[in-house]
Amino acid sequence: MLPSNWFCRPVPNFSANAPSLMYYSKDVRIFGHASIRVMQRRIGIFAGTFNPVHDGHLAFALAATNTCHLDEVVFLPELEPRRKSGVTSLKLRAKQLDEALKAYSFFRTVALNDRHFTVAHTLPQLQQLFPDENMTLLVGSDVALHLKNWADIKDLLLICNLAIGLRSQHEDSKVRQAMEELQTDVGSPVRYKLIKASHADVASSQFK
Repeated sequence: MLPSNWFCRPVPNFSANAPSLMYYSKDVRIFGHASIRVMQRRIGIFAGTFNPVHDGHLAFALAATNTCHLDEVVFLPELEPRRKSGVTSLKLRAKQLDEALKAYSFFRTVALNDRHFTVAHTLPQLQQLFPDENMTLLVGSDVALHLKNWADIKDLLLICNLAIGLRSQHEDSKVRQAMEELQTDVGSPVRYKLIKASHADVASSQFK
């Protein structure tokens, strides 16, 4: 939940491809005197293999953009994804991503130096890249069900909201229960939204 001194303000956007922008702002006092309003952009972080990127990835990112009022989604292709072999080079996957995202002015690719996404190493880099933005991590329900096993998960949840893409094999209730258990485990609120998007059953393995 946002602090009481924050409020939500819709900002008109006339781009045909862009989502409806939603900025969050709060009053910040300068040296104890008059306050100014600081606007926060909402950034989606979508880490994955993208081997290759496909319609399921794009549909999820678009649905999360609209549901969570994101201003931008940053795709983070992982250098060495966990538990996956035969992955094509990061250079090629990043090139494919750039090509696929051309049609969307609010999507872009960022390549980090990490082998794969970790809270301890990746989150500080994201905070440096987006120091004033509100971040939302995009994950599939298959990943969300196992977030409790992530190292430093509490640190991640203190910084990021979650946009959870619901796979057809997972019931809403199962994911919600997992989030309730996660909230109990970490002892702090888990801010999330369930996202139902088209092409939810498409997998990169189908394109090999």
